[in-house]
Amino acid sequence: MSLPHPLPYPLKCRPIFKEKPWGGRRMEELFAKPLPPAQLIGESWEVADIKEGASLIANGALKDRTLTEAVRLWGKDLIGTAWNRTDRFPLLVKILDAHDDLSVQVHPDHESCRKYFPAHSGKDETWVILESDADGAILWGFQKGTTLEEFLHRLEGGSTLSILRRIPVKRGDCVRIAPGTVHALLKGVMLLEIQEPSDSTFRIYDYGRVVNGRRRSLHIEEARRVMNFDWRENPYLIPEVMDTPLGRREFIVECPAYRIERWEFSGTLELHELQETTRVIFCVHGHVDVEDDENSFTLMPGETGIIPAGAQFVRLVSRDGAKLVVSGAGGVNLLP
Repeated sequence: MSLPHPLPYPLKCRPIFKEKPWGGRRMEELFAKPLPPAQLIGESWEVADIKEGASLIANGALKDRTLTEAVRLWGKDLIGTAWNRTDRFPLLVKILDAHDDLSVQVHPDHESCRKYFPAHSGKDETWVILESDADGAILWGFQKGTTLEEFLHRLEGGSTLSILRRIPVKRGDCVRIAPGTVHALLKGVMLLEIQEPSDSTFRIYDYGRVVNGRRRSLHIEEARRVMNFDWRENPYLIPEVMDTPLGRREFIVECPAYRIERWEFSGTLELHELQETTRVIFCVHGHVDVEDDENSFTLMPGETGIIPAGAQFVRLVSRDGAKLVVSGAGGVNLLP
């Protein structure tokens, strides 16, 4: 069946739900997600175009097609010029719900993959905390002064957790998990994860957890090649606030892979000159209507849309102080 050939228009994606041993049902409570019954859902893949899963489009001429097909059809008119590839959507966006502690893990960078792991891709990601219990926390990096030798010693003795750095998190906090940063999401925290389009993860420690009668495999040799022991005093990203005529704009992070901002506004926000990058919009609070001259849809809390780089003109309309997390590829300004 041939693919239709519409001009680029704003896309709304259907989530892909992933059952995980550490997952829960909180997305159902917080965002009214239609979770599969009787499953522990740890991840909702909001925007995905990787071999492990591709989002289905929920609106317009490409309804029920995959994001992979949209990339194939539109190329740079979807992706933009800021990313050096045209064969894959440049961002993977997920919601994670930790009902139990996740494994301790680390992601490789692109250079490590080129040298040692050609079957893998580099993975840089940022976490935006959506909800957290009063004692919610994450593991982020090592305690100050930890060395590879001490890590291997602790690993052998079963005391790996004692040299990891535990930091509290609350709703609204933002933390970047750069490649090489050993980390873990702990129970009681739900977050938005914005990352490079890669599912490459090296698992270091998993609490002896048994899944389907077997302990999950660890990847110690791979991890020791990419782990970073550098110390940083403040692990949190401190947003730069920029007031606009419509409301509040926060610049969260910029790295070679992506740029992330938060927008809070009421009224009509007009986007144009979008060619450099696609924009992924996640609605945190309120609702926002996404419109061009022929298409429109509404994002409710917990829903995600894509504005293609080739869209000529898009309006975002909020009547109730919508709060959005907006991301794009590379270091491109998201609000021209």
